[in-house]
Amino acid sequence: NPSAQPVTVASAAFGPAPTALAPTPAPEQQPPSPPVDEPIPAASLSPEAAPTPDPPQQAAGVPQQPYVAPPRAPQKSVFRLGRVLWVDDDPDSHVPDVVALHRMGLTVTVARHCEAALAYLAAEKYLLVVTDCGREGDVMTTADFIRTVRRNYPGVPTIAYAPGTIVTGPGAPELPHDQVVTTPGELPSVVGRLLGR
Repeated sequence: NPSAQPVTVASAAFGPAPTALAPTPAPEQQPPSPPVDEPIPAASLSPEAAPTPDPPQQAAGVPQQPYVAPPRAPQKSVFRLGRVLWVDDDPDSHVPDVVALHRMGLTVTVARHCEAALAYLAAEKYLLVVTDCGREGDVMTTADFIRTVRRNYPGVPTIAYAPGTIVTGPGAPELPHDQVVTTPGELPSVVGRLLGR
């Protein structure tokens, strides 16, 4: 019968019948260890996922130095918030001298005629007045304007700025020689001398 169990027959020629072995117990199952993250090469990461390097750590025992702002460069301006009144019907012809006064720290107010200049003098304080000598159609001559300034504002120096033929000819303003400017580029030194700088 094929379904019958095989029978072990003892034979003297083959020795005693083998004994049945007990089943070997199955090894105890250990819980699976959590997966260990392996380092991922930085080159395989996208730019967005690339790790950001940690900021450099300060050495132990070294005190942190506070940030100190660098010192500001010294100002070259010798006059702060000083005002100069410039009376000229063509102020654009003296732009280099106006720029030179700005670099000295002076603010230049331009008036095109004497009436406006006197209104400025009445409203604001000026260190000095620069006036040309060739205005036409003004209500007063340059000499009369300078005399008015001297009379009403005796502490304000006046400078006549014009070619030498105008300031030395008939009707020239009555000014000391060091208050007459006849050469372009001479004005800054005259201003510094009058203001004691």
